[in-house]
Amino acid sequence: MKKGKAMLKERKSLWIIALFIFLASCSENKNPSKFDILRIGEKSDKTIRTALPSSIDEGIKCSSYGPNCLSAHIFVIKKLEAIFVEFQNEESAKFVAEQLNAFYYKNWVFDDVAGEPILENFVTNVYKAKRMGSLTKRNIKVKIN
Repeated sequence: MKKGKAMLKERKSLWIIALFIFLASCSENKNPSKFDILRIGEKSDKTIRTALPSSIDEGIKCSSYGPNCLSAHIFVIKKLEAIFVEFQNEESAKFVAEQLNAFYYKNWVFDDVAGEPILENFVTNVYKAKRMGSLTKRNIKVKIN
């Protein structure tokens, strides 16, 4: 009888451990999708939306942001446009944000935001975005002889 209780107690412990591992894996930080970014933004500004280009040639080219770019979108926030760029991972987003002197949040870069106080406040308050680079870096090419 004691052996049966011990086995039952052992199984119960295994189930608790398995449940803990499952719950820990569910809370893993995943990269937010475009829809997640919109949903987060809507909590602060119900008017946030994506803007479609008038033609395919006028859209934001992901290739402009490097090989790890997944998608690029024009977001309209408080009647101002910003470019939101999705990357494969946070490291890629951080690298590109550094090059562009832009803001990033997880796997997203917020371009054309720096220098516009309304957009800067929005991405830093809503997404807790961090700015990479320095003001003097953007559009400066250094040639070393």
